Amino acid sequence: LRPLVEGDAQARPVLELLALQARIDRGDAAGAAALYARAALPDSRPAMLAQSQIALLPGSAAALQREAAERLQTWLAEHGGDALAWGQIAQLWGRLGEPLRAVRAEAESHAAMGDLVGAIERLRAGQRLALGARRSDGVEVSVIDARLRELERQRREQVEEERRGG
Repeated sequence: LRPLVEGDAQARPVLELLALQARIDRGDAAGAAALYARAALPDSRPAMLAQSQIALLPGSAAALQREAAERLQTWLAEHGGDALAWGQIAQLWGRLGEPLRAVRAEAESHAAMGDLVGAIERLRAGQRLALGARRSDGVEVSVIDARLRELERQRREQVEEERRGG
């Protein structure tokens, strides 16, 4: 495909993403990371998700995992309904030894897909995890508690609406 898109500025990033995805699919962390570093990819959701996929490959450096998590966190601050991004950041936080953040991100992924019951269960699991931890992030615990209250309220409203036949 390279010869076909030579000089086509719009097609080049797409081709680079395809080449990158092929390396990710093969599990080639080093090759994918090198290709990502030299690719001229625009700052976009597909490029960000590709970076996080590379970071999730076995053998990826913790620095790349942290960078991908921070980039996703910034994205999610403005695009909280992106279930795929929440799922990827949950995996990254788990790899980075941030279990409360991982559980909350899993809950947000469920919520973004409309699965309030699953989201509530994950947040309750986060509360149990925080209670059993020797040390836990007080801010993250507060966020989990607040989100749990909000999602439980939404679930009650949903159940009430279903009772009324709506």
